[in-house]
Amino acid sequence: ARPPLDPNEPVTPQRLREYTNPDLRRSNHVRGLALLLFKGTRPLHRLGAHHQHLLLTAAELFDLVRNEKGRPDPHSSRKLILSRPLVDFEELDQHAIALIVRHQRGGVKPGADAGEGIPPYFYRETMILTAILRIAIGLSQHPELDTQIEKVIPDPGTLTIRISGSDTPEAARRAEAAASLWSKIFFQNVR
Repeated sequence: ARPPLDPNEPVTPQRLREYTNPDLRRSNHVRGLALLLFKGTRPLHRLGAHHQHLLLTAAELFDLVRNEKGRPDPHSSRKLILSRPLVDFEELDQHAIALIVRHQRGGVKPGADAGEGIPPYFYRETMILTAILRIAIGLSQHPELDTQIEKVIPDPGTLTIRISGSDTPEAARRAEAAASLWSKIFFQNVR
């Protein structure tokens, strides 16, 4: 049996992962894809190392809690992330990570939840990270987890992501479907 988490004790993201036992192989795959997307789209978003760290942490934690069907439950994962202090993260960063995780099932209405611990100056950046993670998760749906990003081309009007793997056409379709938030923020199609 796992020892319970003390709600008053700070916890590392790694300890949260160990406690909930998510699919580590998948979260590591998503994390790698998110990193490549972040770096490849940097000319557009111009976010730095701190934002990259927030994104990669959210990628590690996006599937902490699963529902009865075995799918990630972003609302419960968000609550778990906010239930105790995260080691090495300010409160604002913790709220940003929780919001990024929460919005992985879609339904994002930019601005609708800006009061959830995220000030306006940081909200747009948080939504950019949310959009990147959604695309990475869309690319990581195949059971083999062999989808790889070969190149990211951030052209005006279109963000092109060249991928390889056993599920390339389906992964491309899922990534395009998951890119609605990116399109709202940057007015770009994703293909």
